[in-house]
Amino acid sequence: MPITVLNKIKRAVKFLLHYFNENPGALFIIMFQISLLIAAYYLIIGNEPLANDVAVYAYYFLVLGVVFQALPTKLASV
Repeated sequence: MPITVLNKIKRAVKFLLHYFNENPGALFIIMFQISLLIAAYYLIIGNEPLANDVAVYAYYFLVLGVVFQALPTKLASV
């Protein structure tokens, strides 16, 4: 691998680590979106019980994401 590619990878990893440090709920929000897409896929192929279970976990990820995003903001204002 050329050095420029390694530098780009290092910068991307550094950016992502900084982003997730600044936005602690972002990872859970991303997991929510991925889980919801997986639930939609299972619904399309006709596996409704599994789609419902995955959707429930997706909404747990959403709640966690909102809590982790709002909590630092609330604590900073106190």
